[in-house]
Amino acid sequence: MLNVNRALGGASLLLLLAVADAHASSRGNADRGHAFARNNCSRCHAVEAHQLQSPAPEAPPFATLSRYRPLDDLAKSLSHAIMVGHAKYPMPVFQLGRPEIADLIAYLKTIQEPAPASPAVSAP
Repeated sequence: MLNVNRALGGASLLLLLAVADAHASSRGNADRGHAFARNNCSRCHAVEAHQLQSPAPEAPPFATLSRYRPLDDLAKSLSHAIMVGHAKYPMPVFQLGRPEIADLIAYLKTIQEPAPASPAVSAP
């Protein structure tokens, strides 16, 4: 009976560690995401914080992406755009796994700029 309890305890610990590791990797690493963006995206996109004009006018600056959709919702469309490319714009095709996409999104979350304030409309 003692061996069964030890085996169950060990299995529980391994499961807990696996879940913790999966959770940590799903958050991503912003430094790795920044390195990927600099090395692979900066030819067309503005990838640095506070850089609001992309080298290619049709490529949105990374610091403004959250103005168009929540970044957490970006993972699916980002993985599709990177793996398939764009029909309208020439974009290199990359094969990224979930950890790399999580890294890129973690980086994007660190550089988002708020939308510019709308001018106040005065009442007539």
